[in-house]
Amino acid sequence: MSAIRPEKAENHISQKGAPAFNKATREAFTNFLPAAAPGKITEIGRKVASWKLHRRTNLTLDAIAEEVNPVVGGWLAYFTAFYLTAVKPLCKRIDRILVRWAMNKYKRLKRSVKRAREWLRMVRKRAPRLFAHWALPY
Repeated sequence: MSAIRPEKAENHISQKGAPAFNKATREAFTNFLPAAAPGKITEIGRKVASWKLHRRTNLTLDAIAEEVNPVVGGWLAYFTAFYLTAVKPLCKRIDRILVRWAMNKYKRLKRSVKRAREWLRMVRKRAPRLFAHWALPY
């Protein structure tokens, strides 16, 4: 079992450059945020991009959701257990991929990113549980 030892915090420097031990008040900074590392979120985003969902215009949005939700739902269950906002970039990246899919799928959305984004926003409003990441507030 690992324990946080304030007496050992004196020799360490926090990420912002401030000492982890305040000598004036004799208090150690031992707080931390258990979240996914930014590199891990980037890695997961690249994995989602490698699926090339934006090119799968033969599928419906429901079919894409069926394929994506088990994997993304598992990642979110793991990474949002303590720190919800750490996965915001991943959720936004998945939405950008879905916007690209909509632009490729529907002629009326082809030339306008703004219109495609608005379309996806309306779909999310109509079916907020369609994709696993839509359940999160971001």
